[in-house]
Amino acid sequence: MDESIRMQRIATAIAESEKNSKKLEQAVNSMLKTVLMASNRQKKLIKLACCIIYRIPEEEIFSRSRRRDIVYARQLYHFIRFLVQDAGCYELAGESNLDHATIYNSCTNIFNRYDTMPDFRDKLNQILQVDNIDGLRKKFKHRK
Repeated sequence: MDESIRMQRIATAIAESEKNSKKLEQAVNSMLKTVLMASNRQKKLIKLACCIIYRIPEEEIFSRSRRRDIVYARQLYHFIRFLVQDAGCYELAGESNLDHATIYNSCTNIFNRYDTMPDFRDKLNQILQVDNIDGLRKKFKHRK
């Protein structure tokens, strides 16, 4: 079943069952489960995309390796999750088994590469489907 249809049905059930708290609780639990499943799926898709872009095995993205392609994939993952998906810094640090300052450093490195490497700039613009990342730069300064 399509997730948007499922969400509409849940919203309808909530509206119809305001008086019946048991049905309301079940509907809310179902909605939270759907949202969490979608969130986990998005995380996995972002991780997989970063691994494909840099041609590394998926299990290596969070390794302690300092190999350039692994580091770049990990930094791109942090950048997308932190600034595009609004994931928390500590949440990402926990996922990656790294310090929270590493997440900020990843974003800073992505901005630096964006400014100095035209090929990377074109690739990132294509991934994010934007012309420039000035809005994300402002968001980063605000969240830092």
